[in-house]
Amino acid sequence: MRLSWTRVLLSAGISLATVMPTGEAWAVQPESDGAGAPADAGDADASAPADGSDDAGAGAGGEASGSIQLGAGGAKGDASASGDAEGPKKPKKSRKGWGVEDQDKPLLYRYKPERNTWEVGIFGGLFLPDERHDFYHPDTSPQKALWLIGPEIGLRAAYMALPFLGVEAEFSAIPTAVRNGANTFAFVYGFRGHALLQAPGTRIAPFLLGGYGGMGVASSDDPRQGLGKDLDGVGHLGIGLKVYINRYMAARFDARQIIGAKAATQGDWVHHFSVLFGLTFTLGRSKKVIDNDLDKDGILNDVDVCPMAPGIPPDGCPPKDLDGDSIYDHEDRCPCDPGEAPSGCPTGLDTDKDGFPDEVDECPTEPGIAPVGCPVRDADNDGFPDEKDTCPMKPETRNGFEDGDGCPDEIPEKLKKSIGVLEGITFEFNSEKIRRSSRPTLDEAAESLKEFPMVRVRIEGHTDNVGDPAYNLELSKKRAAEVKNYLVEKGVPEAQLETEGFGDTKPRETEDTDAARAKNRRIEFVLITEGAPSSE
Repeated sequence: MRLSWTRVLLSAGISLATVMPTGEAWAVQPESDGAGAPADAGDADASAPADGSDDAGAGAGGEASGSIQLGAGGAKGDASASGDAEGPKKPKKSRKGWGVEDQDKPLLYRYKPERNTWEVGIFGGLFLPDERHDFYHPDTSPQKALWLIGPEIGLRAAYMALPFLGVEAEFSAIPTAVRNGANTFAFVYGFRGHALLQAPGTRIAPFLLGGYGGMGVASSDDPRQGLGKDLDGVGHLGIGLKVYINRYMAARFDARQIIGAKAATQGDWVHHFSVLFGLTFTLGRSKKVIDNDLDKDGILNDVDVCPMAPGIPPDGCPPKDLDGDSIYDHEDRCPCDPGEAPSGCPTGLDTDKDGFPDEVDECPTEPGIAPVGCPVRDADNDGFPDEKDTCPMKPETRNGFEDGDGCPDEIPEKLKKSIGVLEGITFEFNSEKIRRSSRPTLDEAAESLKEFPMVRVRIEGHTDNVGDPAYNLELSKKRAAEVKNYLVEKGVPEAQLETEGFGDTKPRETEDTDAARAKNRRIEFVLITEGAPSSE
């Protein structure tokens, strides 16, 4: 018995309507990090619209289970949660990128469909026409079969009013050919709209669709070769599958049955088929507001060990009072011994026996000194207390240059030239009077000392061993003093200089020769090193 193809479409529409629920439904899936569901949610009416928001999950350390029943009257669901709290756990750090709002969900339940979204996409595939098709113009060209298989490409756009229900429009292009000796080109095209019903609970969404549209052909008007130009109404049914790759992209597979008129018989129909694969892009997903500080204690969730309980730094957990003296441990200097405010220590207790009662001792477990009862700390062992050491982890280089900062340093090259034995400084025989030939050397030394006013120099005088040792000692002191006076006249601050004479007690050479004695008669500049500052 023959039926009209419009009756087939009507039957398909009725079948589609019977499987669609009148209410809205959503899937309930286990989520271990939700907001903490009640122990027994009972049977609950699931009439709230499914908008892709998170379902309530089990509490920390618990187990969750859920189920749904889908029917024409709506959706019913039950959920239960049980488990024992295992104490605070450090939450996982969130990951950046597409879909960051769904990273806390099991893999299957991420990126599931949402309501009030748009989907646009492209597709390609194969078109398998029935050879008795009606794609021809009967007034200009007789009917001719098309290739058994032709390529199909197109565009689509959909509006999903609900996570499981939407409408979609498509345009397709099928470049094919007439099945004749010349393989005459024929361009088959189509535009259609349909309702789409899909499973909304997970990122894998199987679907059904059905609708109506038109298909046409553009070909040669030569009655011997082409099909002319024609446009006919067609219906279609389909099944398919969407797999959401992330919040904004999905892969899609479709299988379609296209129902059109039979050639020259408008009261009968034939079936064409399409197999399509495409990519769909989702627009308009709800932007979830991520609360980065659930307990509002000012410590962000990713570093808060107790994210659901207001706490204090550094771990974000509530303050503790181990000794029960009403003074929290982070403010209690004796957290294990009940005491009194403000220190939290028992009156008169001196744990480290340094003479400072614990209530005023800032280091109650380490013997220390005034004023706070803490030991002097010198991490680099250079004699500079850490609180006065510019470089507490690097020891001071004691070389007379910037010895007061506690940092390693080197004597500048220019200053080095004016330190040690200054060759070329000579005096009149048996006198402290400086010879004129010595002035360039002393002038250069003066400029160097003025450039580095932070250094202090001891001017040392030395003589040879000719004559009375006591006389030589006094002469060496006078010569050192004379050099100091010369430098002061050249602008070197007097406080930067001191003098000392050693006579013949520190010879450079020990031979009894004129050359050795000449070397022993000398002026030597020595940098004065400074001691470490006091800890007081």
